[in-house]
Amino acid sequence: MARTKQTRSSQRSEAVNSGAAIGPPHVVFGERPRRSPAVALWQVLPVLVRSHLTTQERIWERELSTQSTAISRISAVLLARCPRCGKGRLFKNVLELRDDCESCGLSYRFINTGDGPAVFAIFILGFLVLGLALYVEFTYEPAVWVHVVLWGALTPLFAVGLLRLLKALLITLQFKHKAEEGRLAQK
Repeated sequence: MARTKQTRSSQRSEAVNSGAAIGPPHVVFGERPRRSPAVALWQVLPVLVRSHLTTQERIWERELSTQSTAISRISAVLLARCPRCGKGRLFKNVLELRDDCESCGLSYRFINTGDGPAVFAIFILGFLVLGLALYVEFTYEPAVWVHVVLWGALTPLFAVGLLRLLKALLITLQFKHKAEEGRLAQK
C-alpha cells in the first residue's frame, strides 16, 4: 500500500514536470481549468435579467437599494403607503385600493391579498373584543344594553382599522417577496 502511494506521488511529480495530464483528460496540472459554458452563463445572467429594465426602473432599483428598507417598509405599512417608494397612498377610500401609485407609478394589479386580512382580523378582533367584554363584565357588572352599545360601536371601528393595517401589511409582504399566483409553464 505504501508502495502504491509512493508510486502515485512520483508519477504525479513527473507528470507535473513534464506537463502531462493526470486524471480526466481536460485537466492539466499547472494550467488554470477552463470554465464550463454554464459558469459563464451564470456570470452573465444578472446582466441579461436587468437588460429588460427601463431607465426609470434602474433608477428606482438603485434608490431602493440605498434606502433603509426595514424602516421604510414598517412605515409604509403603518401609514398605508406604496410598498416600493413609501410615498404614494395605497387606498382610495378606507379599504379600496388605488390602481397605481401616484408617486412612483407602481401598478397595483399584482396585489391579491384575498381573504387573508379578514381571517387574521377575525381571530385578532375576536380575541381582543371577547377579552375586553369579559373584563368589563366582571369588573364593572354593567347592564346588557351597555355591552350592546359599547361593543356594537367599538367592534366595527376596530375592525376597519385592523383590516386596513393587515391589508397594507400583506400587500407590502407580497411586494417584498414578489409573491404571485402560481402558473403552469408553457412548453
